[in-house]
Amino acid sequence: MMIEFLEIKDALSLYRVAKSANIIIRKDPFIIIPLYRLTFFLDLRKFKDEEIPEIFKALRDKTVIVDKAILESSLSDFINKHI
Repeated sequence: MMIEFLEIKDALSLYRVAKSANIIIRKDPFIIIPLYRLTFFLDLRKFKDEEIPEIFKALRDKTVIVDKAILESSLSDFINKHI
């Protein structure tokens, strides 16, 4: 199944989307916001260094930091490979 990712270009749009989201995923350099059937993302490399702390501060209550992503065909495959 293909997933379409919609890029957010500015902090104001990010805040509008983020306020409706239950969870926000941070996997540097990206902020990923799943919202309903849409997936929004923000590339932190496109922002000035002084803007980034403000973004993190505004999103801190909903943000989950992800260390790595693993692709498996099912939950059973994941469990069996990582036990």
